Amino acid sequence: MVVVAGRYNGYMQAVKTFFTFICLTMLSGGAIISCFYLAGIDYTLYYNLNYNSFLPIGISVLAVFLLTKFTVKSFQLLLKYKYTKPLIRKCEIHARGKKLTAYGFIDSGNSLVDTSSGLPIIVVSKNLFKKLEYNAMLKIPVKTLSFSTVSGESIMKIYIIDKLVIYNGIEMNIYNNVLIGYSGINFDKGVEYDILLHPSTV
Repeated sequence: MVVVAGRYNGYMQAVKTFFTFICLTMLSGGAIISCFYLAGIDYTLYYNLNYNSFLPIGISVLAVFLLTKFTVKSFQLLLKYKYTKPLIRKCEIHARGKKLTAYGFIDSGNSLVDTSSGLPIIVVSKNLFKKLEYNAMLKIPVKTLSFSTVSGESIMKIYIIDKLVIYNGIEMNIYNNVLIGYSGINFDKGVEYDILLHPSTV
């Protein structure tokens, strides 16, 4: 099955695919038996599996499918947490005599810089922007900035705040007169941050 499933660039890739298939088969078999056990289904396992239950086999298959999806999703979230958590910083936005706390992500892909002043630009999420507006912490935009996305050209409004404090454990970096950008684009669902920090600010 592994050999006819696709083409491989080399011997080692085929071997890795084979062992991946074996591991997935074992995990799926374990998930099926676990579902049978939790549902109280009577089964006998010798050289074959005899199914004996009032529950339709489709219910058991659905349970296995949902369990597999849950396991894969949990694994993906754990990986995401592992790689993003060290790059998340607690931040404080100070503007017009008020303070707002949020979390920022050190985004190596954020290369936005104000061409006239040379200052880096941090980007805020839609939710954080609404909070800043609600607390009357923003004045009118100082300028607009055009930038390219996958869907085409977009416009980002640039605002200025009095101070940005970025915490790194017990230490902190303080920046005055910071430029923040808002494009109206939502961040990915499930992220734990509302600011995309410029790498040069940390």
